[in-house]
Amino acid sequence: MIGPDDVIGSRPFSRYIEVLSVLSGQSQKHIAFAAILKARYPSVHIRNLLTTHRQRESFVESVARYMGADRSEIEAILSSFILTGDNLDLHTVGGTTAWAPLVQASKDTLILPMYGLDINPFLFLLTDLRHRYEADWFRVANNRERRWIEEIDRLFVEPRWQTHGRNLRLREGGKAVTDIDFAVFERQANELALFQLKWQHPVGLDNRGRRSAGKNLVEESNRWITAVMSWLERHGVEELMRRLEFQTSITPTVHLFVLGRYHIHLTGFDQRDPQAVWSDWAHFQWALAEGPKTATISQITSMLQTKIDQSRSKKAGESIMIPVGDIAVLLNPTKVPRDPAELVDSSSV
Repeated sequence: MIGPDDVIGSRPFSRYIEVLSVLSGQSQKHIAFAAILKARYPSVHIRNLLTTHRQRESFVESVARYMGADRSEIEAILSSFILTGDNLDLHTVGGTTAWAPLVQASKDTLILPMYGLDINPFLFLLTDLRHRYEADWFRVANNRERRWIEEIDRLFVEPRWQTHGRNLRLREGGKAVTDIDFAVFERQANELALFQLKWQHPVGLDNRGRRSAGKNLVEESNRWITAVMSWLERHGVEELMRRLEFQTSITPTVHLFVLGRYHIHLTGFDQRDPQAVWSDWAHFQWALAEGPKTATISQITSMLQTKIDQSRSKKAGESIMIPVGDIAVLLNPTKVPRDPAELVDSSSV
């Protein structure tokens, strides 16, 4: 969500990551010790071993001393990891709740719940930073797509690649039809890849947010695919190549990519237009890193599709059994209901 060099709260985001690394290291060490004690004394309840407490002042000083950092800076950074009475509503409203890395038990005492550092502490941190430093957050947010485009561009540095990292609006009759976020042309295989970039905010445990994100992602991306393909039918690939400032004597093969920064295949939203390759950012990087050094766009597409098919095959037949009194309810989710009246239709009993 934020680049290491992005400044938020008057310091680079990398400083928050460094503090989080120290907290996570302490947490993992404590978990290991708890496992040893549980093995030695089986009667001890694991919850009593995992959750501990520390005196706040000594805890802040120990982190600052370990990092060789100024104590006041560490205290300021740690405040974005602590659940307190002042920020309780912010972190517990609706379905956006994320586990707290640290909890303020009293004025001088911190509770250290291990799960808060083991279950994506970034969700808690990002929520805090977004509200604590709102102006910085939106300044950083405005630069995200440019930073992502620069990351993609660095994947295609060989001479056989030609890239277009500026947003290109496709117009008709003076009106914008759609746009191309990023484009890359592979000279040797004569292949053109067009990208629609989707940078979603993590939804965490928020099911309503997940449904909304999934619906918007699929519907907006399908509209983009339809608009691009329709524009190409009317104006031709050659005209698009000219606008992208790519040169070739033969009409290239066109591949469309819908790229999600974090996720792309959300359960219950399967109406994706197959004219495009749908991939998350991590798998797209994997395809380029693990494929042949001379991989063409077609080969990258094939690797991603194979990975998608493997993931789907593993989920086939997945079900959940919930005991309700003396009845066992077996859920086989096939879609996400649009309203409560559809709840029965989304499962088999």
